[in-house]
Amino acid sequence: MVYQSTQDQIVFIGSSRIKYDLDIPTWKEQTGLEAVQLACVGSTPVPILKDLANDPQFRGRLVIDVTEPLFFSSVPFFFERPTKNLKYYHDHTIAQDISFKLHAALESQLVFLDEENLSMNAQLGLLPYMLPQLQDRPGASGGPIFPIEFCAHQF
Repeated sequence: MVYQSTQDQIVFIGSSRIKYDLDIPTWKEQTGLEAVQLACVGSTPVPILKDLANDPQFRGRLVIDVTEPLFFSSVPFFFERPTKNLKYYHDHTIAQDISFKLHAALESQLVFLDEENLSMNAQLGLLPYMLPQLQDRPGASGGPIFPIEFCAHQF
């Protein structure tokens, strides 16, 4: 989609803010332009920016969401997801393409248990949202409680 008509689309890169704050159907309705979403949650957009900047075929418009602690960080963790995604994009095989298309067709018709979000541990992690009256025992801290909207799936 990145290489389609540059007049009819805009590519968005960044981290979770742009990924979750951009409603693609509303964007299309309001602007008449296609939105290509390449944001990666909890990651820096720098690897994707470099890849697009070095790609002579890309002549589109680009919107970059800059979350300063991620964008200007050199912490390797923040580079892992976009680097892995780019590697997959550049090195994927025909078998992976066919597998993706088959899975997309099947998964749109079936329901699967999402181990990351629907396992027992994931459900226990939702207790602070379902029972906010639960408190950590004295002297223990469980870390920050992020808004439920930050989850991949809302329950």
